[in-house]
Amino acid sequence: MSTIYGIPETELVDAFDHTFADDETFSIGSIQARAIHFPGHTPDHIGYVIGCNIFTGDSFFNLDVGSARCDFYDRRDTSDAEQTCQARD
Repeated sequence: MSTIYGIPETELVDAFDHTFADDETFSIGSIQARAIHFPGHTPDHIGYVIGCNIFTGDSFFNLDVGSARCDFYDRRDTSDAEQTCQARD
């Protein structure tokens, strides 16, 4: 994250309790979930797979509605995410 956004490592030391690796599994009570790298709105975006559903946050959104811009990752904002969905079918 510090490499992508230029935030000094020292400012991130206590920022997160846990960060997920691609394909890392975890439990929410009795529900099994998996974190996946899902570049879209930002290059480090993640999604969560629970059963046959992928929770994408704002990886997919209508560009005409408004946004909290991050320069849309060289305009690959949806194509990378779409490829990820297709590859995981």
